[in-house]
Parts: sequence; structure tokens; C-alpha cells
Amino acid sequence: MQKIPLRTYIYIDGFNLYYRSLKDTSLKWLDIEALCHQLVGVNADIKAIKYFTARIKAQTNSNGAADRQYCYIEAIKFSNALCEVIEGEYYIRKKKRKLRRSICDKEPSCVQDNIVNTLEPEEKQTDVNIAAHMIEDAWLDRYDQAVLISSDTDMMTALKFVGTNYPNIRENKKVGLICPTDLRLNAKERALKIPKSLAKYADWVKTINKEVVELSQLPDAVADNINKPPAWFYANHNNYIDSET
Repeated sequence: MQKIPLRTYIYIDGFNLYYRSLKDTSLKWLDIEALCHQLVGVNADIKAIKYFTARIKAQTNSNGAADRQYCYIEAIKFSNALCEVIEGEYYIRKKKRKLRRSICDKEPSCVQDNIVNTLEPEEKQTDVNIAAHMIEDAWLDRYDQAVLISSDTDMMTALKFVGTNYPNIRENKKVGLICPTDLRLNAKERALKIPKSLAKYADWVKTINKEVVELSQLPDAVADNINKPPAWFYANHNNYIDSET
């Protein structure tokens, strides 16, 4: 008997996906919907994809990173009908950090007692936003299966709660976990990177491999005014200098 595809909601931690899988590649121009369809398979009827991120700020990101992120978010909104972008906050905190004397002797910004003033970015609300959406959508019986694309262990409790039998729902929800890892790793190496604290609450677990990401790229030109940033054609894009980013 053919299985009825599960109503599926997918929750993506954008920063986790970027820094664990995409950052040092030329594959950042990712088609979110195409990736999700490849990863969850034919037994999932994808009803919604929620992509959680925060807009970075130029103070701590050189060479047009904020502009490239803006362009990518616009590309997702334009081309991925199932994908909703949910934004948290991105703060720049002024902090004092202590450096080793050998470093501070060469650093003009050092002040008394080897203290240097820094600007440090902090991305906030993503974990809470994902957990809140995942649990609310379960409570409202919007899906049969929740899929989390993240390897952030702070999501452990949310996965645990999703698998709970809610009073107004007849059957427990299924939980899928897809862990972003370094695309240069082989299958065995990627499997070792899966957090056990998350995996124990999932009905199935996968990692993301390079081949799937390569097959899930947006066209270079998404619309007349939405194009892949020139720097993103290169893996080490931060060394690429272009006035149009």
C-alpha cells in the first residue's frame, strides 16, 4: 500500500547552515526549496519552509557582506514560493577584551592592562523563533512532520516537545533532523558531526552533502535586479574586491 505523504514543515537556521556548510564554498546562492525537496524525499508533502536569519550590519563585515546577504534574501523571497523568511535581531556590542602582552605590544588600540576595545556581532532570537514556530505549528496541527535543518544543540528541547502527544492531536508528530556539516567531509566523517543530543529526539537524521548543494543552486540571474553577487562565484569571497559586491 502506497504511503500517504506527510504534511511537512521545514525549519532552517540560516546562520547555522551558512557557517557550517556554505561559508567557504562558491555554493552560497542556494535554492532553499530545491534543497529541501531533495533532502526530505517523496514521502514528504512540503507545506511550508521557514528560513530564520538576521540582517547583518556593515560595521563588522567588510567587502559588502551585508549587501550580499540582502541580495540573497531578496532572491529567496522572489523565487521560493514555499519559503517564508523570518528575521531575528543582529546587534553590534562594544566589549573590552584582554590580549596577550606579546600581541598588545604591537596593537595600537590596546589600552591599560592589555585591554582592547572591540565591536562584536551577536545574532539573537533565532533559536527562540524556531522553537516557538515549531511548537505552535504542532499545537495547531499544521503538519505531520517537522524537519529541522540545524545542528545547534539549543534546539534539543524543541525537538523533544514536538514529539509529545498533544491533547488535541491523535498521533505524535514525526521529527526529521538534517545537520549542516563541512561539505568537504565524506559520509562517515559527516555522521560523526551529528549532535547526539538532537539525534535522540529525531525519527530520522541526515547530513547535507556537496552534491545535493551543487544541484540546489539558484540561476545566476533570478530577476532583472536580483543577481548572484560576483564575489560568490569564489569560495574565498572575502578576498574578492568589487565595488558592486
